[in-house]
Amino acid sequence: MKRITIIGKFPPIQGGVSAQVLCASLELCRMGYNVDVVTNANLVEDNFRVDDSDLKAWCDDKLEHGVGSLSIHCLRSPPATQFIPSSSEFSVRLTNLASDVVEQRGSDLIVGWYFVPYAIAAEQVASRYRLPLVLAHAGSDLYRLSADPELRLSIKHALASASKVMTFRSLQTVRALNALGVDDSKLIMLGGGRLPDYMFPARDFRTGLGDWASRPRILHYAKVSESKGTFDLVRALILMADRGVDFEFAYVRIGWPRALEALDRLILSNKNLADRTTPIAAVPPWRVKDLLMSSQIVVVLERNFSIAAHSPRLVREVLAAGRCLVVSSEVASKQKFSRSIVHGKTAVVVDDPANVDVLHRRLTEVATGADRRRSIAVHGHLLSQAFEDSLSGSNAYAKCIAEIASTEDVGAVVGIERS
Repeated sequence: MKRITIIGKFPPIQGGVSAQVLCASLELCRMGYNVDVVTNANLVEDNFRVDDSDLKAWCDDKLEHGVGSLSIHCLRSPPATQFIPSSSEFSVRLTNLASDVVEQRGSDLIVGWYFVPYAIAAEQVASRYRLPLVLAHAGSDLYRLSADPELRLSIKHALASASKVMTFRSLQTVRALNALGVDDSKLIMLGGGRLPDYMFPARDFRTGLGDWASRPRILHYAKVSESKGTFDLVRALILMADRGVDFEFAYVRIGWPRALEALDRLILSNKNLADRTTPIAAVPPWRVKDLLMSSQIVVVLERNFSIAAHSPRLVREVLAAGRCLVVSSEVASKQKFSRSIVHGKTAVVVDDPANVDVLHRRLTEVATGADRRRSIAVHGHLLSQAFEDSLSGSNAYAKCIAEIASTEDVGAVVGIERS
């Protein structure tokens, strides 16, 4: 049975890359591969950490009928050695830990998921043991990290060493990779697959008004920042609270400390809003659906985002969960089904969230109208069903990695006894 080593993010790290690595790893196990994940996830800061206390139980349940195995190898905390100047030395430590895993357990393929520090470490391990290397990236590492002159050459070297690079079907993305020296022959274009099964509600929420007639809860589930529309939203909610609109506000405390402190100050500046605001800890991927369904209205207000190719999947998750989506036109336009995102029908669309007066009016319309928000949620959910059912149910990343593992000249590790 072949063994795959993945170096990358993993829960309790919050975010899309962590969720992708988790889902791909589990799918590879179900396909019959033994998977070792090497990560620094247990060292993630509290402001980017999810509660993964039930991770093992959840994974065990998903792998109950699988034939492969999943092993997670984490850096220890705190690091045993101190450095001057202070440093986490993640690239070196991940390289060392992954090398130890390969020497003890063997490996047929190394996957580096996200450029820094994971792809850098993966390139070192693959080169050291003469193993094929596959890299995967997100938007922030491709467009931000690779633009840093202190990182760019190391990223280019890792990409040059890769057998294949998994990427998106986007001309802009391909051009960015070409600029880093990656030839088109190395690229594997992945189409978007269906949302994981755990994102779909088990019950039919569409019959009757039910909880839709209760006091509406407005949820902000995204990193706290200006570009995510967080502060636009809170300014609009202050207007609503001061004008007596009945609602609750919940937000997930994810983000850089300075942004979280600024948000606290803004909320506490208005007692009417502060009294109805609840901060929520970040949840792992398999509990996102439950969090979304705990609210009637979910906002996705990203605007003027620095990465033009960024297309938040949260829109699809909100629609799948059957919640009333309030979305910026910038985010709506980036969805493959953008023509079907119709204001007042399948979502509430806000052209510019920074226009607080308009945002306040749009939110008030659905906060004060139970029938209206339920109707938008139902039609949005029907759109989700049609779109998700048109996609492949298989995990595109896992399928790609499995195909490479089955065709690459693996087993080239010299002097290593396979387990």
